[in-house]
Amino acid sequence: MKSAFLYVNFDCNSDCLFCASDKTNTPVEKRELSLEECLEFMDDAVKHGLETIIISGGEPTVHRHIIQIVEEATARFSNVHMASNGIRFANPNFAERIV
Repeated sequence: MKSAFLYVNFDCNSDCLFCASDKTNTPVEKRELSLEECLEFMDDAVKHGLETIIISGGEPTVHRHIIQIVEEATARFSNVHMASNGIRFANPNFAERIV
């Protein structure tokens, strides 16, 4: 099954010593993709026959449009996964909205 990683941001709500996703030696001017950029990426992935998308970051759940990104991903792909530290899922309202 063909899949793609969509890295939506470089920010995180944790400070894990072992993680380098938001700590880089190169300054990052753009900390997150816009909703439009995410949609363009997904549309391109669909055109290339991809069936699975893995939403990641940084921490994808801190992206200001993560609910819309997940909604759009589920409309386009048969399999949607997210690599997350799970911190925001402790909030029942957030968890219900994103699931």
